[in-house]
Amino acid sequence: MKITWDYQYLKKKGIECYHQGKYKEAIRHFKLAITALGWQEAPREFPDLHKYLYRSILLRDAPEIDVLIKKKYYEEALEKLDKLEEFFLTPWIAKRLKECRKHILLPFQHQSGYLGYMNYYGEEMIPAKVIVDVEDFEGGRAAVNLGGYYELIDRSGIIFTNGEFDMVHGTVEGFTTVEKDKKFNLINPKGELHLKKWYDFVSPFCKEKLRCILDGKKWGYLNQKGEVAIPIIYDSVTAFSEEIAAVEKDGKFGFINPLGQIIIPFQYEQAGGFDEGVAPVMQGGVWGFIDVTTRFGVTPQYQETGSFSDGICSVIKEGKWGAINKKGEVVIPLLYDNIFPYVNGVAAVEIKGDYYFINKRGVLLGDANYYFNEIFNPEI
Repeated sequence: MKITWDYQYLKKKGIECYHQGKYKEAIRHFKLAITALGWQEAPREFPDLHKYLYRSILLRDAPEIDVLIKKKYYEEALEKLDKLEEFFLTPWIAKRLKECRKHILLPFQHQSGYLGYMNYYGEEMIPAKVIVDVEDFEGGRAAVNLGGYYELIDRSGIIFTNGEFDMVHGTVEGFTTVEKDKKFNLINPKGELHLKKWYDFVSPFCKEKLRCILDGKKWGYLNQKGEVAIPIIYDSVTAFSEEIAAVEKDGKFGFINPLGQIIIPFQYEQAGGFDEGVAPVMQGGVWGFIDVTTRFGVTPQYQETGSFSDGICSVIKEGKWGAINKKGEVVIPLLYDNIFPYVNGVAAVEIKGDYYFINKRGVLLGDANYYFNEIFNPEI
């Protein structure tokens, strides 16, 4: 099997993205270039590539880290700083590491058996006085189990909610999803119940300023104020993507906009969200893709599909994976046991348990077994 990978090209593309401020794309190219260098045994190029890689990672993450620290979300900031420290240590990182480690709140158990919170250096920040359980801090608050029920505490250890909850499901953008008697609600940044009514399910994420909810057997959407923005009349719904959501009614799927208006009639057996201007839909038990005009760009014929990324989508037919473009043309033959989404023109494929990198032309670029998790890990 011939291996081809021009690391100079990848390095050049990475530097271009770096100077354009496209740090995420730059990081991806530099990692791929380093991988290619490893195969070609040219370590003399490593220092230069690593320098660009480290700077790109720092510039990508620095603004978000400063925002988190300003909000006193030290736990989230430290998680990102720890990843940066794995690559390199600069005065900028060291200063923020010290601040976050001083203020983070980590659960610990006192010799008395009680639970509380301490910082990175082992100093007690919130006295150990909880008997049952304490959860990690998230978004400036944490759930504590006081014996059969949960409350939310702030960074000073003060309970700031008036209710007792059976379960706490995490905090997203200042709103915490809580559960009581198998019903869901939200706690706002002030510690108050955000919704006037308890629902059978409330989505923690709010996309297009709309949040999915379940009331009885029907689904709808709430706005940021907690008001019903789109009627609760659907059998199932999806989160909005590209200002469109797939919804089900009377056993058929269609699409609505954020105003709740039907923009694509209910006519499909199943449907997924829009990505890059197209959405997967099922007709006759097989999948294809439509645009917002309902024109089929890809005729239904596949057992399963992924989502479009970089203009290419993975598909499976007769048990084998390949990839197509938006015209429905097969650009990667359906030969593989698995295929992963394309990122900047490169994907990973599986052949009998082994992984390889592949470009948009279907050319195998090299062995991905060692580098697969690191290069395609979205957290790095």
